[in-house]
Amino acid sequence: IRERFGRLNRLQQDAFREVSSGKSVLIIAPTGSGKTEAAVLPVFNEILEEGLKPISALYIAPLKALNRDLLERLEWWGRKLGITVEVRHGDTSSYRKAKQTKNPPQMLIITPETLGVILTVKSLRKHLSNVKFVIVDEIVELVDNKRGSQLLLNLERLAEIADFKRIGMTATVGNEEEVRDWLKAETIVKPNWKKSYRFHVLYPKPKEEDRELAEKLSVSPEIASRLRILWEIVEKHGKALIFTNTRQFAEVLAHRLKAWEKPVEVHHGSLSKEARVRAEKALKEGKIKALICTSSMELGIDIGDMDVVIQYMSPRQVNRLVQRVGRAKHRIGEISEGYIIATNVEDYLQSLVIAKRALEGRFEAVEPIGGLDVLAHFVVGLLIEYKRLPRERPYEIAKRAYVYRDLSWSDYLDVLRVLEDARLVGYDEESDLLYLRRGAFQYYYENLSTIPDEVSWRVFDAKSGHVIGRLDESFVMDLEEGMEFVMNGRSWIVLKIDDEARLLKVRESKSLESAIPSWEGEMIPVPFGVAFEVGRLRRELAFDFNKASDLLEGVE
Repeated sequence: IRERFGRLNRLQQDAFREVSSGKSVLIIAPTGSGKTEAAVLPVFNEILEEGLKPISALYIAPLKALNRDLLERLEWWGRKLGITVEVRHGDTSSYRKAKQTKNPPQMLIITPETLGVILTVKSLRKHLSNVKFVIVDEIVELVDNKRGSQLLLNLERLAEIADFKRIGMTATVGNEEEVRDWLKAETIVKPNWKKSYRFHVLYPKPKEEDRELAEKLSVSPEIASRLRILWEIVEKHGKALIFTNTRQFAEVLAHRLKAWEKPVEVHHGSLSKEARVRAEKALKEGKIKALICTSSMELGIDIGDMDVVIQYMSPRQVNRLVQRVGRAKHRIGEISEGYIIATNVEDYLQSLVIAKRALEGRFEAVEPIGGLDVLAHFVVGLLIEYKRLPRERPYEIAKRAYVYRDLSWSDYLDVLRVLEDARLVGYDEESDLLYLRRGAFQYYYENLSTIPDEVSWRVFDAKSGHVIGRLDESFVMDLEEGMEFVMNGRSWIVLKIDDEARLLKVRESKSLESAIPSWEGEMIPVPFGVAFEVGRLRRELAFDFNKASDLLEGVE
């Protein structure tokens, strides 16, 4: 601890005490508070003191990119303490998986979906019965969607074979007690200090000097003005993260800044792992000044200290703004500074309202959801584990999960009927047992993820021999050989379209007029409370300007 960061902060000390006393704990703290070490150090301590058998702990993180960063961070502690830490997800090689089965690590980092896989691996189950701790990172990313409900059910499956404590981590959230209940934590650990933020909401107007830049980049003077202001902020502060709400807009912004010859890279989930790692490294080493990113950069990936965060267009949610701006100067006691650059009047008013709510600590609640389709998958998973079960057993286990606590017997029977009609599950009335049918395995393993399937095409750079990333099929269908599009902040010309391999062969071009890709399901929803307050602000601006100013007191 002394070598890594001197001493434990108060949050880490409190978490250490509560976890060591045998409690399940929810840790709620802003970005940069040291949540990861607050969660894992008491676990490592128990592994050492009690000589726990592998697999002693599961660390569940919602993003593969976060897993990669976590592995580097946690391996450092592992080397110092003599504790083995490994990662396992969809991209892990068969060789590595086989090795983990024969010689399992003491801590295994996985995605929520991976838990559903390893519970059915017979040779791993004996090791999973040793699990004493399950750490769930970034809970807010899971509570309000089916990935979270699937995780809760799978944790109950794990509880059938292992006795473990739960440790959750999240940034500030509006309904803390409900999130605690969702996880089944006994207590909440929070820092005894309040994070300080400074927000600047800007709505730039074009100046005469912007016209030359507008012509150079083939954009409107309004866009040129926003680009100028954005880069002035980067130059003033130093190293920056520039957040956009969609991958599409990250590409547009990166392409324009690169055309202006600014040292930037782009980072989002549809770029290849290699491209993302190169971008992270370039920022960390100071080779670029800014990284243009989406939510892929919200969740604590280590890219060094940031001086400022810029949000291009409204962040649309208070939780998003605080999470993103918290990445700037995120050490305890420092003020995190963030700028929002608005693109129109509605965007501007929305940004003002969100910044005001953030300063007042009015965070959005995340609403837990279940889903009968997730329940159906869970029933099949249990039967893969146990082959035959009394009909009421899956129902009893499911009702232990927070989002299924009110599940009715009739809804459960409806789910069983659907599974029987699909010939996935059978029911023997005489013995009152459920059993597997032939199609069950295929159904289970093809539906491990609740994230909607997207047919995507790989984009292959013919010159470097590297895969740049992936494009949605809906966009690729409109492309022809010789056409140009933007990806990784650069323009590419299509050399060949390989339908069979779903592969685009491309080479870089210097065009400013290339097509902009679109990806499905990206836009962040605006909460009702924010929308209502924006409407109120519009009315006040129309009828009583002084009253409108009072509504925004404290926001620059």
